[in-house]
Amino acid sequence: MSKNGAKTASKRELQPARVRGARRADPADRNGGSEQECDLPTQDEVQAQFDESVLHEEISPCLWIPPEWEELPRRGDSASHKRFVDNSSDAGDFVGSNQKEQKEIEAAVKARIKKGNATRIVQESTELPDERYWPSPFADTRHVDEYEFTEKDLRDMQNQLADFPVLEKLKKIVGPDAPGTARLARIFEWAVYRTSVLMSDLNRGLRNETRYNEAREIYLNFLRDIDDHEPETGRKRGHHHDDEGPAEKKHWAEKLDPRNKKLASGYGRSLKWACIDPVIFGGKIVGTRVVVKWNPHLSSSGVPIYP
Repeated sequence: MSKNGAKTASKRELQPARVRGARRADPADRNGGSEQECDLPTQDEVQAQFDESVLHEEISPCLWIPPEWEELPRRGDSASHKRFVDNSSDAGDFVGSNQKEQKEIEAAVKARIKKGNATRIVQESTELPDERYWPSPFADTRHVDEYEFTEKDLRDMQNQLADFPVLEKLKKIVGPDAPGTARLARIFEWAVYRTSVLMSDLNRGLRNETRYNEAREIYLNFLRDIDDHEPETGRKRGHHHDDEGPAEKKHWAEKLDPRNKKLASGYGRSLKWACIDPVIFGGKIVGTRVVVKWNPHLSSSGVPIYP
């Protein structure tokens, strides 16, 4: 039973009901458009999907959650080869229109993943940001945003204080090279890289149930990770003990590792929220849009996914 009293449907009931003759809205028609067949969930099913996300998976219901294996439709007549349900009528720019473009996109995706895999060092929290390394999840990401200190303000400051030693100190607080800003840029790059790896794993898992289930669980843990604003408590990783003293927090902090896709990164400390929306076409994920909200600005990117 949900909190508002609506009946919680079982997992089997989570599939949208086929409603014959349901009206699909037409913006040009105040009466709601013409009569046609479409798939619409009941309110019990909608509530169940929210309950399943929030109460069971502890994931925002606004995020895409990969279906369980038994919920995936078959690809052709094969019981062991599944597919995702398309959410777009075309692949857009995520897939090239010719063989040359397709190879270029594939090479770019592989390069992104290769670069991320090659980043094997996580900095200490006090070290200055470096593009060769991942920042510590406990590093200071405070910064002054562009709407508070514009590019013009930055140029004026550099021109007027060019001969003063204080300029170098100020550049560590404001501007794109400020440590907090640079660390956030690296964390966003990590989020795009990790999403690319995990969604590629989901695509490959469509041919094998065990492989898919493992990829799905790792992806769900990734979603919990980027929504975990207090990773040192271990709450989103199954820890619900009342003891949250220094020793306990040290224990959970030491288990954070942005290099390992099976472990939590701890980068949720720096995020206000994140939205990851896959583009599914031809039964597989061909791209994704990643939007990360910092405090108060956001970063976004649309990237192809290697199938």
